[in-house]
Amino acid sequence: MISKIILSALLLFPHFLFSQIKCDTLLNLIAADGVEHIRAKINDRHIVNLISINLLKQDLQLQTYRADSLQRTSSQVILNEEKQNHVIAALNGDFFSFQTGFPLNAHLQNGLPIYFPNFIRTQLLISDNNKPFFENSKLEILGIIKTDTFEIDGVNKLTVGNKIKLYNKFGALHKIKSSNNLIGFNLLNQPKSLDDTLFLFPNKLSANIFPINYDYLVAIPENKLSQTNLNLEDTLKVIFKLTPQINNVKNIISGFGHLLKDNAILEDSWQKDNIPKSFKETEHPRTLIGFNSDTTKFYFIVADGRQTTSTGMSFKTMVEVLQFWEITNALNLDGGGSSTMVIHNKIVNSPSDISGERSVANSLQLISKAPLKKFILDRKNYLRLFPN
Repeated sequence: MISKIILSALLLFPHFLFSQIKCDTLLNLIAADGVEHIRAKINDRHIVNLISINLLKQDLQLQTYRADSLQRTSSQVILNEEKQNHVIAALNGDFFSFQTGFPLNAHLQNGLPIYFPNFIRTQLLISDNNKPFFENSKLEILGIIKTDTFEIDGVNKLTVGNKIKLYNKFGALHKIKSSNNLIGFNLLNQPKSLDDTLFLFPNKLSANIFPINYDYLVAIPENKLSQTNLNLEDTLKVIFKLTPQINNVKNIISGFGHLLKDNAILEDSWQKDNIPKSFKETEHPRTLIGFNSDTTKFYFIVADGRQTTSTGMSFKTMVEVLQFWEITNALNLDGGGSSTMVIHNKIVNSPSDISGERSVANSLQLISKAPLKKFILDRKNYLRLFPN
């Protein structure tokens, strides 16, 4: 009977399984109303910085961000603040290619498609009411004109293969194959979420350069041109269909390693995603995001590594720490030298690269919608108490 009671307790409170976690709090500061910064030492070997975000606070919004090229996380914060966004905190985002400068997976920024390749890995999707979801979603993109409907193969993808592709200013880094017919479009509406249809008005282009006076380019392979019936008199509608359907998705950022779903450890998905054994078992600096069971709290987490003061974490240790803090849903983002956390324009962790903070493809940021005076006061109070 006693063993059954213990087993029931473990099932009801699974974080009890990880009671061996030793957590020494080194720092605990308020960054804004509903935003708490904790620095802790785990098991005497892991330095972890955690930001707890109360999603019930209407003044707090999660937002993805990408500059025009690879930029440091702290630089991305400054660039976003130059656009009159008040950034409380940020951390580095998806894995990326040094060659192309693009993230490896999907990225949507305030309704604007940044990069839509084939959706193959788990994404964080954020709805317009600031609710987070972790999904392995699939995306279909359709172009619609008066006389035809055709499939579009991603946004800002490299022009590999014989398919129609869509580009905006973030695709200007790509050299589009000269064998493609290019049609430039001006955007007639400003989409606020992935549900919003793009209405594009066409203009003819011949140069293989993305011009600043057009919002979008459609690249059509020569043998597809006659099949699409697209001409300069057609307004093009672009529709994004997400499966499973989640309404009013405003931001998307991706990762590699869906760690927890409803407190279940997703080891089967790690095998399905072909995550290398060494990547799972070796201790590395890590960047994680997650939320609790009722999605009222969201978490930014960075574990330092490759240093004498902090060794880094394996997947197993990450899961133990997440469940210790009662974080029931979690996704692994880019780690290693990319792992960076910024609070009020200050880097609060210890990036592992000898050269310092690494330039990355995108970031996840926490934006304050509070009055400017309140935001400035919060920043001053946090920086005043943060140890030099």
